[in-house]
Amino acid sequence: MRHYCVERRTVLGARGIRRNSSAFSVRSMKSPAAFRPGCVKSHYFRRRLSFCGLLLAWVLLFPACLYAAPPFKTTDTGTAETGVLELRLGLVQFARQSSRNEVLSPLIRANYGLGSDLELVSEFEYDQSENTTGNAALGGKWRFLDGDGFSMGIELLALLPVRTADSGAGIESQLLMTWQRGGERLHFNVGGFHDPRGAATVDGWRASLLAERRLEGFRHGVEVFARQKRGLPTDARVGYGFVKSFGSFDVRSGVHLGLTRQAPDVVFNFWVSREF
Repeated sequence: MRHYCVERRTVLGARGIRRNSSAFSVRSMKSPAAFRPGCVKSHYFRRRLSFCGLLLAWVLLFPACLYAAPPFKTTDTGTAETGVLELRLGLVQFARQSSRNEVLSPLIRANYGLGSDLELVSEFEYDQSENTTGNAALGGKWRFLDGDGFSMGIELLALLPVRTADSGAGIESQLLMTWQRGGERLHFNVGGFHDPRGAATVDGWRASLLAERRLEGFRHGVEVFARQKRGLPTDARVGYGFVKSFGSFDVRSGVHLGLTRQAPDVVFNFWVSREF
């Protein structure tokens, strides 16, 4: 006798869950003993945790020299120099969850140095799957502590109404920490968000950890990211990304794998960036 489990899935934007999907997935199980609540397979979760642990250990064994930025979700405490524009263009971000695909293009991250330890931050995403603006935000980053090997900052973003049905603006804030010892870097972000733009107001938290290093002309990073909306399961992911410089511009790419059923199965992104 075969048993089936029907799961409701959600579609996630680049900064988190934006809406529910009407798509459902059906999984077949060979016997009642194979059933687990929520159809979460323990071996699937263990494989992805092992992947995370191996990559994280690999990064920490070597010197690191990488400033956190796309293709990662984690940001560092660094700010652009006064009068310098940092422009990062995401050519594509592809996410797959169950049988549904989501494509964002373009994605834009533009930062402008306002002064010592202060920068203007802006974000924009266009959802090709829905043929509409996916997300937009405007705010700033302030590094208030810059010590010997350790720095702290805060990033505050206004989540802008981008859809005709959106009402009001939301807010997202994060505490940023960066550790550096010799050539090694480790970044930690934690914060919360309040988003009343949709049909229902959404509150929640997010956190991420990123370890980085340089090897043979590439800058590598391994990241663990988690985000939860109040009342919903946690969206947890693990990812790898790299940055390769070519003179005045660089190429950035990364991939994240979902650790929980609330997360997409896989997310891939590709960026180019330049300073002006």
